[in-house]
Amino acid sequence: MQATNKEPSIQNAVFEKNTIKNSGDSGILILGSDTIDATFLKNDIDNPALYGIRILSTVSGKLNFLKNTVKSAGNAPFSNASTIARVISDMPNDPNAGDGGSGEDYVAVQGSPAIDGVVDSLWQNSSLLQLNTDENGTTGTSRIAWDDSALYYLFQIQDATPNAVSTNENNDSVEVWVDETNA
Repeated sequence: MQATNKEPSIQNAVFEKNTIKNSGDSGILILGSDTIDATFLKNDIDNPALYGIRILSTVSGKLNFLKNTVKSAGNAPFSNASTIARVISDMPNDPNAGDGGSGEDYVAVQGSPAIDGVVDSLWQNSSLLQLNTDENGTTGTSRIAWDDSALYYLFQIQDATPNAVSTNENNDSVEVWVDETNA
C-alpha cells in the first residue's frame, strides 16, 4: 500500500480476511508520504521473507491492525518505524523497528492488564513513551493498553527528590489528557 503525491492519500480503506503466502518482501508493506487511513482486520500472513506487517518511517495517518495472524516471518511479525502515524495494533512492535512508536503516536496494545501493582507481560507489547524531564532530573516512561471499556496506563517514574506538599500540579504528578479538544 502506497500513498504519495503521485498516488494520493488512501482514506477509509478496509483490508479484511485476506490470505498472503510466501511474499518475497513483507506480507503487508505500508509506505509513502501522504496520509493513509486504513484498517487491517483478520488477515492471515504466512511465510513472508521479511516482515509480516511493516510500516515505513514516512507513513502518516491512522492505521488499525486487529486480529491479524503472522506465521514464520523472516524478521518480525509486526514492525512500525513511523513516528508520525497513529497506529493501533494488538501485535507487539518489533523492538528493532527504529523510532516507531515514540513521540505522540505509538502502538497501544489491546488487552486488559491486571491492576495489582505488578507489571505483567502485556505491557511489553506496548511502545515505550518517554515523559518530560523536570529541572530536578525526574524522568519516566509510560505505556498504554486498551480494551472495549477502558484505557490503561503504566507509568514508571525515577524521582530523586519526591515532592508531595504542593496543592496544585507542581506536586509530583502525572497528567493524562485524552482528546482534550473533543476531536
